[in-house]
Amino acid sequence: MRYVMPVTIMRGGTSKGVFVRQADFIGWDDAALRDRIIKALMGTPDPMQIDGLGGTHSSTSKVMVVGPGLREGIDLEYTFVQVGIDLPIVDYRGNCGNLTAAVTPFALAEGLTRAQAPLARVMMWNANTRKRILAEVPYGRAGVVEEGDFQIDGVPGSGAPITTHFYEPAGSVTGRLFPTSRPRDAVRTSRGEFEVSIVDVTNPFVFVRAADLELDCTELSSAVNANPEILALLEEIREQAAVLAGIHADSAAAAKSNMPAIGFVAPPRDYVTVGGARITAGQVDLLGRVVSVRRVHHAYAGTGAMCTAAAARLAGTIPHEVAAARGNGGRVTIGHSKGTVSAGVEIGSGADGRQTVTSVSIARTARRIMRGEAYIYLR
Repeated sequence: MRYVMPVTIMRGGTSKGVFVRQADFIGWDDAALRDRIIKALMGTPDPMQIDGLGGTHSSTSKVMVVGPGLREGIDLEYTFVQVGIDLPIVDYRGNCGNLTAAVTPFALAEGLTRAQAPLARVMMWNANTRKRILAEVPYGRAGVVEEGDFQIDGVPGSGAPITTHFYEPAGSVTGRLFPTSRPRDAVRTSRGEFEVSIVDVTNPFVFVRAADLELDCTELSSAVNANPEILALLEEIREQAAVLAGIHADSAAAAKSNMPAIGFVAPPRDYVTVGGARITAGQVDLLGRVVSVRRVHHAYAGTGAMCTAAAARLAGTIPHEVAAARGNGGRVTIGHSKGTVSAGVEIGSGADGRQTVTSVSIARTARRIMRGEAYIYLR
């Protein structure tokens, strides 16, 4: 059976994805049909995604479905889908911080919302995490402004800065800032016991010390991805933490999902990026790498940056332990394989007096790459 669906390919931050208006998405309300269409659209499962629009990396195997806001005070609603590559994974748990920056530009181009120059301020609702996100997008007579001099490490060239503010981002998936109610836990693996911090801010992440993995976070992503033993160990830690956090019932269920993600962190030190740029310890608060669908991210996931930054401000966590600056607010800069990424963090106190995260923010660039029709075959 063949379906034809209007789609747009957008880049947002260091990710790229297929964007679809919810009204155009065939079978959106039929979960089984929807998943089949998404896998066929992206060419999953196949390591090359040769028969679809997927780009063979977790950062380029994503779908965003966008519609008008249906709640008071909400301009847009969107659903993020992380799609597996060689595995038939269609995961709706969590959000993509990089592609979130592209939601408002897509919606404005498609007439799903309106804006006024010089800055579009659009309140979005992420259906995955049930959280509000404010997008601030440069806007002019011709529509969204894409050109500018703002640069992101991991993206060639420059563009106009788009800032997204994630409000009350804690408990995005689990309902709690610390899913286990503790800033640190221990998980048992075939390689012994590892201390971890499980933090749920914009997405749940499991953090482990790089040193406990016999790494120091100066390794390039490609080098870690070429080490199957380390990747297997990271996946084992992730699966055990997922069960401990109550996100999945067992490790088998965790293996079929990208949630939670896992990252490893280290104190600041000098290192050289993929492109040969030298980053000094004084430029960053900590070093980090995050894993996305069993491969270390080529740069740094947007939600990973915001969660890492928040964790670095939360007493008792492993990111807080290794971070150079441990204040209660401001920006946190993380060193990764292609350079650095910064995220804003606002820390507050809950009704019980404990630390909570009021908001996190990140600046990205985004642009339309193409618009057309996708021909989808269900076999």
